[in-house]
Amino acid sequence: MENENFNQQNIQQTYYSPPVQPPIPEKKLFKNKISFMSGGLLIYSAVMYIIVIGIMFAAEIIEIIIAAVKNEELDIEQFIAEYSETDMGMSIAVLVGCAVMILFFFRRIKPKEIFTAHSQKMTVSKFIMLVCVLMCIQFPISIFDIFVEAVLNQLGLSAKAAIESSQAGSTTISMMLYAGFIGPFAEEFIYRGYTMRSLERTGAGKGYALVISSLLFGIMHANPTQSIYAFFAGMVFGYAAMEYGIIWSMLLHIANNFVFGDIMVFISKRLSDEVSNILDWGTLIGLFIAGIIVLIVKRKQAAAYIKENYVTDKKYYSWTFTNILFWVFVGLNIILAIMQISKLES
Repeated sequence: MENENFNQQNIQQTYYSPPVQPPIPEKKLFKNKISFMSGGLLIYSAVMYIIVIGIMFAAEIIEIIIAAVKNEELDIEQFIAEYSETDMGMSIAVLVGCAVMILFFFRRIKPKEIFTAHSQKMTVSKFIMLVCVLMCIQFPISIFDIFVEAVLNQLGLSAKAAIESSQAGSTTISMMLYAGFIGPFAEEFIYRGYTMRSLERTGAGKGYALVISSLLFGIMHANPTQSIYAFFAGMVFGYAAMEYGIIWSMLLHIANNFVFGDIMVFISKRLSDEVSNILDWGTLIGLFIAGIIVLIVKRKQAAAYIKENYVTDKKYYSWTFTNILFWVFVGLNIILAIMQISKLES
């Protein structure tokens, strides 16, 4: 009898296995990854805005106390104007935001993975060609800015302030450090590092990751016309990061913001209006031609790269554009962009 019981127990242990969990459907798994990535961007944006507003509020309180001690009245409009000349706490905000993103993505993407060297080696000639392609976008966007402003003016509206703010250049050292160096580092770390790498890991392909990360990068700028330029610039930055490493996309971004932004504006402001216009438009047209020449010369390589990497199943875009958190991020930034359109002053 004991042997019979023993054999029955053995049979049960041999043939019994715990129920197998059904595999997570591909669509759900994919959308979970998009939700996680979008949630990270929302947290990053929230951290930035909270810190910037907090620093501005603290600075205003300090100015009010100083004015009260001096028995003076604080001019709020003048305070805001002077505060806007600084980086408005953005340097601290983006660096804290980067730290938060490191913690948020720590289990999925380690920081060292973002800075991993790539197989392709960058050369001086390749970097110059990428700069030319990057900057050739400036000329058509400048024409587009004029067109958009003219159309808005017909509707009694204007985006002039938003357009000028994106082209103004830095007026203080703190703003120059942020716009020229800290900002590019942080934006590449977030959008070419965590965002593009997260999208690439969905399995939808390089082209998908480049396009969607560039779209989010453009929308993040929350500017009626600058966002369009940022999308195309993001495609160039993304290609550099994808094929050569994120350090190169950071250097391209710094070249765009500091060399062709702050330095060009600095030189232009010290020239007469006529000479300044000739220099600005001459540079834009020259770089546009240079970029077009590069694209023509490299058209076969570009076509082969697109054919190899940009054939993506439409379902991945469909799943992305029906994700709630993705649209929360996009919607909030579109609202901020629309808020920069004001009534045309008569």
